[in-house]
Amino acid sequence: MSLKNMNISSRKSHMQRDAMQMRDRSPSNRPESPRQQPTPLTFDRLGAGRKKKPPRPTAPLTMQACGDAWEEVCACLKSIEGLEWRADNDSVLAGSKVREADIDAVTKAIAILVDAGRPTAACTLLRMCKPSTLLALLEPCRCSQIRALKTSNDPNVRKAMDRPLFAAAKCALNRPNDPRFFKLFPFCSLEAKSSLNQLCPSLTREMVQGMDADTLIEAVRMILARIMTLEPDACLKELGELLQIANQLRAHELTQAVAMKCIVWPCLGRIMIPVDQEHVRMKLEAMAWFPQLTSKLLDHVPDSLKSEVLRVAVEQAVQSPDIEECTDRLRGLASLSGKIDEALAEELRSHVMTALSHLSLQGDEAVQGHWKLLKSVEKEVRSAQQSGIADLVRTKVRGLLGKASVDTLLRLAENFRLAIATGALDAAARLIHDCPYPEFGEPAREELFQAVVERFATVGLHLEQRPLRLGKAELNDKLKVQDDAQQDRVVLDMAIVLMATATGDLYYSTLATSILSMHFVTPEHQLAGIQTLIVRAGLELRDVIVLDVESDLFRALPELCSADHAITLEAILAMDEGRRLIAEAVVDYLLQDNFNGAAIGPLFKALAHRIDLRAALRLPEDPMNKILRQMKYAKLQFGFDEDFDWAPGWRLLACMHERHAELIEMPSKTHALLRAVQAIDAAAADRLHGGAREQLNALDDSLIQEALVIMLKTGAIHERLLTDDALTNVMRAFVSHGTLATRSFNWTMSKSKQVRLHAAAARALLSLLNDDSPCRFNKERPANHAVTSVARELMSSLTHRLLTHDVRYEIGKEALEAIDRARFH
Repeated sequence: MSLKNMNISSRKSHMQRDAMQMRDRSPSNRPESPRQQPTPLTFDRLGAGRKKKPPRPTAPLTMQACGDAWEEVCACLKSIEGLEWRADNDSVLAGSKVREADIDAVTKAIAILVDAGRPTAACTLLRMCKPSTLLALLEPCRCSQIRALKTSNDPNVRKAMDRPLFAAAKCALNRPNDPRFFKLFPFCSLEAKSSLNQLCPSLTREMVQGMDADTLIEAVRMILARIMTLEPDACLKELGELLQIANQLRAHELTQAVAMKCIVWPCLGRIMIPVDQEHVRMKLEAMAWFPQLTSKLLDHVPDSLKSEVLRVAVEQAVQSPDIEECTDRLRGLASLSGKIDEALAEELRSHVMTALSHLSLQGDEAVQGHWKLLKSVEKEVRSAQQSGIADLVRTKVRGLLGKASVDTLLRLAENFRLAIATGALDAAARLIHDCPYPEFGEPAREELFQAVVERFATVGLHLEQRPLRLGKAELNDKLKVQDDAQQDRVVLDMAIVLMATATGDLYYSTLATSILSMHFVTPEHQLAGIQTLIVRAGLELRDVIVLDVESDLFRALPELCSADHAITLEAILAMDEGRRLIAEAVVDYLLQDNFNGAAIGPLFKALAHRIDLRAALRLPEDPMNKILRQMKYAKLQFGFDEDFDWAPGWRLLACMHERHAELIEMPSKTHALLRAVQAIDAAAADRLHGGAREQLNALDDSLIQEALVIMLKTGAIHERLLTDDALTNVMRAFVSHGTLATRSFNWTMSKSKQVRLHAAAARALLSLLNDDSPCRFNKERPANHAVTSVARELMSSLTHRLLTHDVRYEIGKEALEAIDRARFH
C-alpha cells in the first residue's frame, strides 16, 4: 500500500471512531432527567438562537386610572371574554387579548374614558386588544374620541399610544394590499416610523383604489422618501412602477392619477444619472404627463395639492415638443382662472409668468414664439369678456397675464440675455436684484448660475450645483493650467455676482458663501482672498509699499459697513479669517485715540447680528475701561426691534453706551461689573456653552445680580436688550449650575423683573429636563444634574413671592405642572 493510501485510510478510521464517541455521548443514548433534558431554542428576529423573551404583560386597567368613569366602563367591558376581574373589583387584566367581535364594547368604553378626561386609561384599554382589533379600532371613521387620542399633543398620551399604533401598523403590513398602514403611519412616533420605514410596502393598484386622496398623498410621499435613497437604476425602476399604477387607474380615478403624477414629477429631475441613461428619464416624464386639466378635475384634487398641480401643469406645458402645443396648454390653463378661487388664480398667474421667463431667456426664437403665445392668451381673455362673465371673473382672467408686466418681463429678458452674452455677469445680477417680478428672478438666477459655471470652467475649475461640488476641471487642448491668483479672482468675482442677486431668497447668497469656503481653505489662502477683495473694492492703503490686510481692514471698516460695499463685506465674512479680522478691527476702532462716535452706528447696523466679539473683547482692565469711556460718545441713530438677533459681545457695547453712568458709579468695581455683563451676554447668545469660558460660575453673586438688572432695563436703542429667549438662555446657564439659579430667586428687584426671571427659569428648567449632555461648568456632571433642586426652589419662591399666577400666565398651566412634577425628577 502506498504512503498516500495509508494516510487516507488512517484519517477515515479516526473520523469513524470520533463519530462513534460523539454518538455515545449524545443525549438520546443516555437516561433522561428533568435537569438533563435539553431546552428547545426558538430563534428571535435577530436569529441569535437565544430564548425568546415572553411578551411583556399588559398593564391592568384600574379604578384609580378611570376615576368617576369606572362604573360605566365596567358595564361596557363585563361581557368581553378574556378579561380577568380582580377580587375587590378595582381593576381588570387582559388574560387574553380582546377580539374583533367585542370591538363595539371597547369603542364605547374608550369614548367614555376620553370624554371623562382619562386618555391614558383609554390607551391602556387599547393595549389590551389584539393587533387585528386595533387595526379596526384605529380606523379614522370609528369615533372622534379615538381620533383625539391619535392626534393628541400630550406627550404622555402620545407615548401611551405608540405601542397600539405600531402593533396595528405591523398588522396592516402583514395583510396584502391593505392601505390602512399608510393611514396609521403619520400618527406613529419617530422611533416607530424609523422601524416601519424599512418594512414599507410598495403600492399596488388595489391599495390605491382603497385609499382616500389625503392618504394616497401621504403614502406616495412616504414611498418616494425611501425610493430617493436608492441607487439611480433602482430608483428609476420603482418610479416607473409608481407611474405605471397611475396610468392604469380608470377614468373615475383620474384624481388619484393626477395626485400621484404631481408628487412624482419633481423627483424625476433630481436623480443623478449618466448621460446615456437620459432616455429613461424622458420615458418616465412622458408617463408622468397630466391629462387635460379641467376645473372639474381640479375641484376633486385635495386643497393641499392644488397649487402644486397647477405648477406642474404649467411646467409640463412649457416642456411641450413645440410652441403650438405649449400655447394650447397654457390657453387651457388661462381659461381655468375664471373658474377657480382668487388665491389659486393668482398662483396660476405666477406659475405661468415664471414659465414664460424661462422661455424668454433661452433665445430670440423662443421670444418670438412667446409673443404669439401671449397674443393667443390675450384672445382667450377677450373671448371670456365677450361671453358675459362677471366682472370679478374678467378681472381674474385679465390679471393672469397683465400686458404691462409682460412687456416689462420681455424687456428684462432681452437685457439679461445681452448681459450674459457680453460677459457682464455683474450687470445681469443687478437686473435680477432690481426686478420687482419674482417670476423673472427665479429662472434668471438659474441661467446666471449656468453662466457662472461656464466662467469657472475657463480657469480650470469644475462647479456643480446639486449637490454642490467644486474641483479641478480635466485639462484638454483648449483648457490649459491656470494661475492660482487668476482662479482666486474668478471665484471671488463670481461669488459676488451670486450674492448680488439676493433679495428675499438667500439661497444663492448661501451658495456663494459655500463656494468661497470650499475654495479658500487655509488661513493663508483666506488672507490672500481678503486682500484681493479689499483691492477690488478700492479700499486698500495706497501710500504704502507692503500691503497689510489687518491695516487695510481697520482703515476701511467704516466704508465696508456702508451700503455701497455691503456685498464685499458679505464675501469677507464668508471666511473664518475674515470674521476674526473684522472682530479685531471693530475693537481696534473703538480703542483708537481719534475715535469717531458717528461711525459706530453703521458698525452696529452692519455687524451687531453677524460678528462674535467675545475673543476680541478679552482685554485687560485699562483697554476695557477706555472702550467704556469711548462708547459714551457713540452715536447710535437707529433702534433695535424686539427680535433683533444680537451676536456675542455687542450687548456689552450697548450697555456701555446706555448704562455708562451706572457702570462707572463705583470705579473700583467697574471692570468686575463689565466682566459680569460680558458673561451674561455670552450666556444669552449661546444656549449650550455660553458663560463657561467667561467663568460666570466664579463671579460674585452681587455682581451678577447688578449686571443682570442693568441688562433687563429698557433703553433708547433697544426695547429689550435681553429678549425672553435670550433671558431663557441665561437661566439655562444658571439652572445648569444649580446654585446660580437658586440664589437668583432671592434677588431683590421689581415685581415685573421677578416675573420675567422666574418665567425664564421655568422655561430653562423644562428645556433641561432630559438634557444629559455634559454640564458647561463641570464636564463630569450632566447638564440637568441640578434640575430637581432648582425645581423645588422655584416652586417655593413662586409661592413665597406670590408670583404663581403671573408666571402661570407667562408659561401656561401645563408647563407649571411639569415643573411641579420635576421636583421628584
